[in-house]
Amino acid sequence: MSICPEKGLAAQDYKCAECQTALTFKDMWNEPRLCDYTGLYFCATCHWNDLSAIPARVIHNWDWEKRYVSRIAYQMLNLSWSRPYIDVEKINPRLFNFIAELEWVHKMRKDLEWMRRYLCACADGTNLLSPLFVQLGDVNKKYSMSHLQAINDGSLETQLTELTEVCRSHITSCDLCSGKGYLCEVCKNNEVLYPFDSGALMCDKCNSMYHRGCWLRKGQKCLKCLRLEERKKTVDEVQTEITDTLEYDIDKFVN
Repeated sequence: MSICPEKGLAAQDYKCAECQTALTFKDMWNEPRLCDYTGLYFCATCHWNDLSAIPARVIHNWDWEKRYVSRIAYQMLNLSWSRPYIDVEKINPRLFNFIAELEWVHKMRKDLEWMRRYLCACADGTNLLSPLFVQLGDVNKKYSMSHLQAINDGSLETQLTELTEVCRSHITSCDLCSGKGYLCEVCKNNEVLYPFDSGALMCDKCNSMYHRGCWLRKGQKCLKCLRLEERKKTVDEVQTEITDTLEYDIDKFVN
């Protein structure tokens, strides 16, 4: 996941990085060819001027320009193209601030993660767990190069929109899934809230649900957490009183 700088022929002792053939500029068939993926030089036998997007350049610069790579790098990139191994949050989290489509897909993945918990517990819902859902609903939040390419050309946004709408429709209409919804802790009206609703907000500590408007109106404080804290204080005070009383009773019999 690092952009490899050109290391120079001297660092390779003027030999191909793979087959160790001597490199020279005198013969066209044996001229050194730079691999942008590794930053090393290869001979014409090991480097066929294949073109490929470089994962490190995509992650750090969102640069999709194809560059020349060696045969071994080209084969490795093709084999791993559809494998989700790129942790964008860990490598370059600021990329979400610059690429709106990537940020939107990342949010949709969080929604799919919540939907997966509903669908996996429903016999009819498991039929909606398509390969795309399984890949993007994964808790690891990793991307493959094919995912990132689909985000860049806009095709993944369309697929995700259709997928989330189908899953949302099932959850809200299914008796089993909809029964696991939440009510707002503030207004407590009859509107059922789900963790993947855009107008809802969940407390990180106790998983209580709120309308965003209700959450802001209450000063962004969770009412359930406040109740639990008050209850804990009351229990602690009672335990302290009991302990003090027991100590006092024991002291009466000690001379």
